[in-house]
Amino acid sequence: MNRNETFNAMDIHTLAARTVWATLEVVVDDVDNLQVLVAGDDDHVEDLKAAVEDGKLVVEQPARSFTPKLTTVRWMQVTIRVPKDWKGAVEAETVSGPLKARGLDGSDLALETISGDIRATSLRGISVKMSTVTGQISASGVRTAKLNLRTISGGVRLEASQAKEVRLNSVSGAIHLELTEPFERIEGNAVSGDVRISVPMRKAHVGFRSVTGPLRTSGVSIVDEAPPVSITSVSGGLYLSTSLEEPAD
Repeated sequence: MNRNETFNAMDIHTLAARTVWATLEVVVDDVDNLQVLVAGDDDHVEDLKAAVEDGKLVVEQPARSFTPKLTTVRWMQVTIRVPKDWKGAVEAETVSGPLKARGLDGSDLALETISGDIRATSLRGISVKMSTVTGQISASGVRTAKLNLRTISGGVRLEASQAKEVRLNSVSGAIHLELTEPFERIEGNAVSGDVRISVPMRKAHVGFRSVTGPLRTSGVSIVDEAPPVSITSVSGGLYLSTSLEEPAD
């Protein structure tokens, strides 16, 4: 069964999409209004909520979708198409299904998952948050003033991105962050997961602290007046390197 609905972009300031096991995709496209496209089994497609409430477009699987049905094959694809000139907030969450986001340009962007993987490209927002428990996060081309990355045991990899202020939190998951523009502040904490950061700078005020994990910098001089990088860890390794080429002799 297919289900297609269109919502006036002028009436919506926030998009809130929450799925349990369905594949969720939120993409910017050449459309005039927000479109919700759903494909899957009849009962599941009909159960999906899609309605505007006080300026918020809510797309949500019902609570009963959390109940496991081990003998039933379930499949549903939810695609939300967003106009290029829409600048609202986005809250996209999934429990076990994959979450994909592309081209979003809004105020606050939040992508969250429990065990599903997150794939994101070309995101721009005043604030961008991505979090996972066990799922993997892979993103590139993120541009934001404030970036928040959180994981329990899932890996996080963010490439070719820009952020002024960065907050990192990990328990056992590894975080790899590659910035292509100078930052103002990076801070965070980890337990056993490694944190690797690459920056286009040769100076930073580095405050690495770890009980047993290795602490290493490469190509970055530690200078008090430089932008701070403050991260604590228990046993995870903390690594900071420059992406700038070495000067020629």
